[in-house]
Amino acid sequence: MPHRHQDSPAPALDLGPFLGSLDIRLRLVWDDLSEFTRAANIATQCKLAIDGELYQEVMISIHYRLVNLRFDAGSVSDLIRLALLAFASSIFLQWCDVKTRYENLSESLRDALSILSRDSSAMPTQLVLWLYIIGRVSVLGEAEQVWFRPALAGVLRSMKLKSWNEVKLVLSYVLWVDVLLDPLAKQIVVSTME
Repeated sequence: MPHRHQDSPAPALDLGPFLGSLDIRLRLVWDDLSEFTRAANIATQCKLAIDGELYQEVMISIHYRLVNLRFDAGSVSDLIRLALLAFASSIFLQWCDVKTRYENLSESLRDALSILSRDSSAMPTQLVLWLYIIGRVSVLGEAEQVWFRPALAGVLRSMKLKSWNEVKLVLSYVLWVDVLLDPLAKQIVVSTME
């Protein structure tokens, strides 16, 4: 479990009830990604490499299942599916600082997040924060800043988060691979807080 500084706000960490309400197929993908991110963070901390065969199997399995799942557009399940697809794409398909733009995924996720910006009451706040951050880090571009920045600022204010370290702590309880996501996420959060 991530270490929390004494003065940091304790995030509401129990995603269990929300995750339990998801379609079981989506929940299983979430669980697999959770295990993979845990292993990736431990491997990074220990300066170890992840087995190439395991990496490829997880990558293919995750993407295959997410691409083939179908939910009603605008539903919470579809938003989570799109966010997991964006997250998986950012950890599996972005190489050596080369960011590939996935236009269809970007457009679909942007539309789903814009619905969320009007009503996020059905989700835990830390998950809403993760959805905005992972969307921006993974597939959303500069063009989305017009609506994205105020929405993220509102979530940060509602959670009383005042620093990158506090935000990172919350993100680490959802799905996060430090070495891959921290640099851009930190820039986004710090610029939003200014």
